[in-house]
Formats: sequence, C-alpha cells, structure tokens
Amino acid sequence: MPRKRKGADLSRSTSKARNLRNSRSERTEEQIQQQNTDARVRMAQLHQEEPEDTRAERNEVRRLEQRQSRRFTVSRRRTNDQQRQQKPIRNIHKTKNNVPNTPVPSKQGKHTKRATAEKDKTA
Repeated sequence: MPRKRKGADLSRSTSKARNLRNSRSERTEEQIQQQNTDARVRMAQLHQEEPEDTRAERNEVRRLEQRQSRRFTVSRRRTNDQQRQQKPIRNIHKTKNNVPNTPVPSKQGKHTKRATAEKDKTA
C-alpha cells in the first residue's frame, strides 16, 4: 500500500494539519510555482533513477490492464445489445388482464357491500 503523502488529509483537526493549512494559505503565487517546479524536478529525478526493466514491466502491466478493461467493456456492451434485441419480458399480475391487447373488464359496481348491523337498522 502506498505511503500517505505528507499533508494529504488537511481536513483533520490536529495541530499539524492546522499548521499545514495555515502555511499553505499564506504562500504567495511565486512560492506555489517554485514548489510545483521543485516537485516536477524531483519526479523527473526519481523517474531517471528507476531501472529500465522496472519501468518496462510497469508499462506492460498498465497495457494489460487497459486491454482487459476494454475487453470487459466491449463484452458488456455486446451483452446489453443482445438483451435489448430480445423481446421484452412482461410480468403478468393477478390484477391485470392475462390476454394481451384486450381491454380489461370493468370492475364498476363489483365491490362487496359492507353488511349493516341489525341494531343500526332499527335506530
């Protein structure tokens, strides 16, 4: 697992994070540009120090990962297209008409009436 960068989580309320936030907010534009340039130089030096075979191996792994992800994406799209071309699956519910393209029979007046108690009828 890669090491966490210094000052990576500046939202924490520790004195170290607070000091880093304060120092970053007080930097001038020239200081920011200089630090960016320094960081680029350090990265270039690290890149040059890395052996050629390690770099080639890392690039090969990246290429393989890209190829595999592309293969997965293409197969996923193909599967989605095939599913789209199939006839849609229709769920038939008990409350709906089972024969397609025919009107649903009317339920008007078919509800059950509530029975009235005898004592309410005489009142």
